[in-house]
Amino acid sequence: MHETEEIDNTIFSSKVRRMFGLGLDSWNNLVVVFLAIGAIAAVFVGISTYVVVQLQRAEAKDATDAFELYKLGVAAQVADAKKEGIEAGKAAGDALVRAAELEKEAANAKLETEKIKSVVAWRVLTPEESLKLEQVLSTKPGSVNLRYTDGDPEALFLAIQISEILTKAKWQFAPGAFKPANAIVFGIELPDADGTDAQTLRGAFSTAKIPFSTNALSSSGIGFSISTIAGAPTLMVGSKFPTLP
Repeated sequence: MHETEEIDNTIFSSKVRRMFGLGLDSWNNLVVVFLAIGAIAAVFVGISTYVVVQLQRAEAKDATDAFELYKLGVAAQVADAKKEGIEAGKAAGDALVRAAELEKEAANAKLETEKIKSVVAWRVLTPEESLKLEQVLSTKPGSVNLRYTDGDPEALFLAIQISEILTKAKWQFAPGAFKPANAIVFGIELPDADGTDAQTLRGAFSTAKIPFSTNALSSSGIGFSISTIAGAPTLMVGSKFPTLP
């Protein structure tokens, strides 16, 4: 009986406990295996983390380098733009100076043209001058011997204008070309001071603000196609006054 109890105890103590079909030794082996796998995985995780960090640093450096290059490019563009702006401003300034010079030259040319025109232009009575002459002369119609410098078409042109006004004012006039001896007559002369007609003529030209001279007219000279009204005053249309520089 004592032997039987010992056998039972021996059988009971040697009984192996299992879980999921594996014993303690198997589970210990699995733990070792998984710990080894975890260690290897940790190594790979460390390596991967290092690689990721290095790649991130490289990308950050590339981005920084690219940004620096971009800033340099922008700075260069700004510098070029400033340079172009300065050059454009200088060109614009030169253009303005040249334009001012051309404008001045054009003004001088216009002034010279006006001077030339004033020299060669024929005398023309303005509508205001013609109207005032006609109004004054119409108040006292009379007679006048109208003369103009022979061989001077400009003087003839002015004499024609005066003759038209005399006609409208109901005046009688006797025209004719005359070339005084040893003299040149300039402007308009009304030498005959006596008589109503002479005073009316002088008053009309004064009212119209048309300059005239009262110098005595030489009777010696050459006349062409002259008709004369006896006792009438003389109105002599001489050559145009020369324009002095």
